[in-house]
Amino acid sequence: MANVRAFRSGAWSDTNPATSPWGTGGALYAPVAGDDVYSNTFTIHVDTNVTVNSVTNGYASSRLWKDGATTTATGGGTFNLLNGVVFTSPTVFAAADSWSVLSLSGTNTASIVGNLYGNNGVIARAKAAQNTGSGTLFITGSIAGGSTNQGIGQTTENSSGGLIVVTGNVTGGITNTSNIGLVNASVGTIIVTGNVTAGSLAYGINNSSTGTAIVVGNVVATSATNAFVSSNASAINKISGNIINNSNGTAAIYATRYVVDPVPTNSVIQYSNTNMFTTDSLSAFSMPPVSAVRSGVSFANSTLTGTCKVPSANSVNIGVPVDNTVGTAFLNPATLFDASVASLTASDSLGARLKNSATVQSVGNIIASFSN
Repeated sequence: MANVRAFRSGAWSDTNPATSPWGTGGALYAPVAGDDVYSNTFTIHVDTNVTVNSVTNGYASSRLWKDGATTTATGGGTFNLLNGVVFTSPTVFAAADSWSVLSLSGTNTASIVGNLYGNNGVIARAKAAQNTGSGTLFITGSIAGGSTNQGIGQTTENSSGGLIVVTGNVTGGITNTSNIGLVNASVGTIIVTGNVTAGSLAYGINNSSTGTAIVVGNVVATSATNAFVSSNASAINKISGNIINNSNGTAAIYATRYVVDPVPTNSVIQYSNTNMFTTDSLSAFSMPPVSAVRSGVSFANSTLTGTCKVPSANSVNIGVPVDNTVGTAFLNPATLFDASVASLTASDSLGARLKNSATVQSVGNIIASFSN
């Protein structure tokens, strides 16, 4: 593992020491897997798939670099993701005001595999990743915030009309109220498949413009902070997952409008220690299907009505369980002819008459009795 700093702006893949961001003019010190990489105020165009240990545009105090020098790195700069690239780094850390570490522009599509962090302290405009165009930025990893040594400063932002798709959890920060995990500041769309949790001071997600925000996962408030906020009445917000308000009453979602969609994840809304279920989630969590409830019977607080048609006992074959009894009907010749004579008791019924009818055997027995 080594510390690598850029010497100039340029293409990541450039191998000419005189023009490459990683060249001193006489030698090339390009990053490899396991290295920690600093932009050092420069713009590096990521034109190839990359795997490193960490990447940042933050300041670095005097340290030993891969090129052998011992000096500092200046905060600032960005890594511009070109179309189709995959940037893999366990840690993407922003620390320079007004800069984003990884940036996607135009109609490009790119992927980030790794965890994204914002700045330490109160620099609210520093971002680990940003989509400034109309393309799509895929992020596989957590957008995590708030610890004693790593805060979040609007870690990821969608600032144009593009799309950001996150597969991982999003958490707000603890250092400053502006340390938001994910911001949609545009007419574009953000989609998160993972849990969204408030930090102690900052939101997990802020859908601040007229765009769309979709969360497939739980949305969880802290004691003083909402997890998901959206103040624009034209914004579209959809949650598919549990909405967990804090036990002290702090709401998980603070929005002008939002929709709870039980597909693909059923929703529970939790207030203190009380769970409220949607009609769909009632069916999924604790209620029988309507097809298993007697037709016309209302249940689930009168939100559902049974459709099961239960036949009467006299229309079910004799002895077959039905409802809370058994059938009494003779529905085939076998049950008719095998029926016990002793059971044919209905007054004036054909069975009762047959029960008292003479048979060859009974007539023979009578004649035999006279002969004796």
